[in-house]
Amino acid sequence: MALTEAVAANETPTLPIVLEYLLNPSNETRELVRPDGGRAVAHSLRRTVSGDLEGMFDAPSTVSFDAEAPMMVMDTSALIGASEQALSLAAACGATWLEAAITNPDGGKRIVVYDEGWRMLADPYMLVKMSEQWRLARTYGIANLLIMHKVADLNEIGDSTSGHRQKALGLLTEADTRIIYRQKHDSMRLTKDALGLTEAECGQVEELPKGVGLWKVGNRPFIVANQVTSNELTVFSTDRRMMP
Repeated sequence: MALTEAVAANETPTLPIVLEYLLNPSNETRELVRPDGGRAVAHSLRRTVSGDLEGMFDAPSTVSFDAEAPMMVMDTSALIGASEQALSLAAACGATWLEAAITNPDGGKRIVVYDEGWRMLADPYMLVKMSEQWRLARTYGIANLLIMHKVADLNEIGDSTSGHRQKALGLLTEADTRIIYRQKHDSMRLTKDALGLTEAECGQVEELPKGVGLWKVGNRPFIVANQVTSNELTVFSTDRRMMP
């Protein structure tokens, strides 16, 4: 009810405005929920506009989705070192914004790339959103690409009995195309089980040179060498900071 009132009275409603309506409801709302009816929610919401989360979620958005742009990047590097609550809120906001953009019929066909996929999979809300996008990809006109360092990163989100981890593994098994670059031997058992590799394929993955990957398209394996142009290398190379 506070959100409805904030939207009706403001062209650009923000969380502080919603918080104000929670703490000071209109007379009509007060009659329905009593004067203190919104205070518990207000105290939960207050942290998003003050304290350690102040300045992250409490102002109008500075970015709009440009359907004509060839690429848009959601940069979360400023959140390195932030609390788990801040990361979870940022993921929820980002997922909701992304969903609104890609489900727009006028948004065109899109490739949606999730980098540092293990962190995305660790967040329960993001995992639910990603699962929806995987199942409804054709309806949305999107192709999903999830990038991880190694499947063993899923150990960070629970043991083998964890329901959350099983859902994350389920998302990997639903991928139609799996691309695996060189992995160390101690990571291969989990990779083999999660991605459905044969013993021979595991042996190949351990010996792959840089830039060459095993592509599993359905059940068909291919060894593919990436050819990177100089222009692409300028954009994507992460080794420059390590050079003398």
